[in-house]
Amino acid sequence: MFTRIEEFYVKREKADEFRDRVKNLVLPVLHSQRGFVDLIALSSEDEPERMVAISLWNSRADADGYHQDHFEQIMNSVRPLLRDQPSIEGYNVEASTVHGIAAGKAA
Repeated sequence: MFTRIEEFYVKREKADEFRDRVKNLVLPVLHSQRGFVDLIALSSEDEPERMVAISLWNSRADADGYHQDHFEQIMNSVRPLLRDQPSIEGYNVEASTVHGIAAGKAA
């Protein structure tokens, strides 16, 4: 399993609009993607403009396919709501109690 972690700094006055776009635009696109497993969207209590999205994928190839085919379209939709470009990192999932992955057994 593979995860993408995206960190966004949203304009303070646009936070609600950003959340709505995640629910109404991003989630439907993700659900239609091959290999998509789950999305965890986080907001910071200490920094209300900071949001983090953790998406889980069956493989890095699946996550890369989403990035290549849809990420720019989604970014074009949310870019006016952001203070700057998001940071994006990818990781292999080594363990997850939710997804039944034992340490060191991720594909």
